[in-house]
Amino acid sequence: MAQMSIDDIFSLGEKTLLDNGCDAANAAAVSRTMTAAERDGSQSHGLFRLPAYVKGLREGDANGTADP
Repeated sequence: MAQMSIDDIFSLGEKTLLDNGCDAANAAAVSRTMTAAERDGSQSHGLFRLPAYVKGLREGDANGTADP
């Protein structure tokens, strides 16, 4: 099993979200949350969720530029 640093987890999430329709603010916010989940041992709310986020962005079910 490959190990990733916390910084690598954040970077992967942020780049993936940016590449699939999120603006910088939303990509950073979601990536911080996923990174914290991974750091805290809650993998079910970490990178595990990234494919579903991408699917939502691609299918128009999520707005990657929303202002919460």
